[in-house]
Amino acid sequence: MVDLPVWVQSVVKEEWTAEVFDVELIRLHNLTTEMIQMLQNALACVEKVHDSRPSISEVVGVIELIQVYDLDIACSI
Repeated sequence: MVDLPVWVQSVVKEEWTAEVFDVELIRLHNLTTEMIQMLQNALACVEKVHDSRPSISEVVGVIELIQVYDLDIACSI
């Protein structure tokens, strides 16, 4: 049995993002940075120690920052 969060953390550490992300999303939309940020946000949500996990408002805040970053880049093109 595979511990999915542990496996994903090892993939991120080794920078094997193609193992986790849909290659078409990366190829067509160049969203690698945003996808890594979302993945890190998700990994924070599954921390083994409950008190180490972010609150839902913190998770939403990170998602909103990622969206703003993405919109800033889109507007500058």
